[in-house]
Amino acid sequence: MKYLKYIAAALLLLGTLSCKKAVNPFVHDDVTITSMVMSSTGFDIVSTLEATIDQEAGTIVFAVPRADRSKFDLTKVKLSATIWFDASISPKLSDRLWDVTKDEDGNPRITLTVTSDQTGTTKQYQVWGYVSSK
Repeated sequence: MKYLKYIAAALLLLGTLSCKKAVNPFVHDDVTITSMVMSSTGFDIVSTLEATIDQEAGTIVFAVPRADRSKFDLTKVKLSATIWFDASISPKLSDRLWDVTKDEDGNPRITLTVTSDQTGTTKQYQVWGYVSSK
C-alpha cells in the first residue's frame, strides 16, 4: 500500500510536467495609430482636420487646405489619436498644445511611441503639419 502512494504521486507529477502551457489566444500586440485628428484652439468655432497616416513609413501628416489656413495655428493645436484598447501612446496627447510645424532643419518636432500593454512591442510615428498650396 505504501508503494501505491509513491507510484500515484510519481504518475501525478509526470502528468503535470507533460502538460503544455496554455496559449492565450487573446494576446494582442497591434501598435498602430488608426486615425489622428488635429483641432484648432483659440477660435470661437473649433475646426478639425484628419491626418494622412503612412503605416509603413511611420508618418502622420496634416495637410491644411489653403482656404482653411486662418482656422489653424499650427504651433498650438490639440491632437487626438485612435489606438487599440490594449495599447498606450507616449507622450500623452491630452497633456498640452502641440506644435506640428517642422524645426529649422526640416525635421518633425513630434515623435510619438505606441506600446502594446501586453507584449511591449513598440512603433514610432513622426507627426507634422503644413498649409497645402491647394
